[in-house]
Amino acid sequence: IVYVNGTTGDDATGERGNPLKPFKTIQKGIDVAVSVEDTVLVADGTYTVPDNPGYLDTKGKAITVTSENGPDKTIIDSKGSPTIQKRAFGIHLGEGPNTVISGFTMTGGYKPKGGAIFCQYTSPRIENNIITGNNAQDSGGAIICQAASTSQPISPIIVNNIITDNHAQNYGGGIVC
Repeated sequence: IVYVNGTTGDDATGERGNPLKPFKTIQKGIDVAVSVEDTVLVADGTYTVPDNPGYLDTKGKAITVTSENGPDKTIIDSKGSPTIQKRAFGIHLGEGPNTVISGFTMTGGYKPKGGAIFCQYTSPRIENNIITGNNAQDSGGAIICQAASTSQPISPIIVNNIITDNHAQNYGGGIVC
């Protein structure tokens, strides 16, 4: 387990597997995680996403990123806008169903496609989240999952999420796959 605590953590001195020395940011927890056995366990609180690249990047890893006590207590506020475009997660390096995103409220995303979650060429498992108040200039206000062609099928597993009050200028205020 890789522990993350936005209040008591420290990305410079945190230690992998040490609940008494957690990391401060979710991205640092993801960076330290390595394999399918790894869980990035995020403590209660409100977290933001890095300015560059503007989302939490799972980096092709088959890991679980989950909150400790559920989406009511663990919020990812992207703080996106038309001039500062951000989203909660970018999943784009061939991740499969062993990449799990679970137990967060994701809000405040603003991107051309996929206001909260952008999946490209991937099939992650997205479960037990509240995805609300995100915007896409084009499509997929909450989530977009896309592939380059029908010869490269994707099969994201999107289950037991509350998806509400997300907007897209063209189509798919909720989900586009």
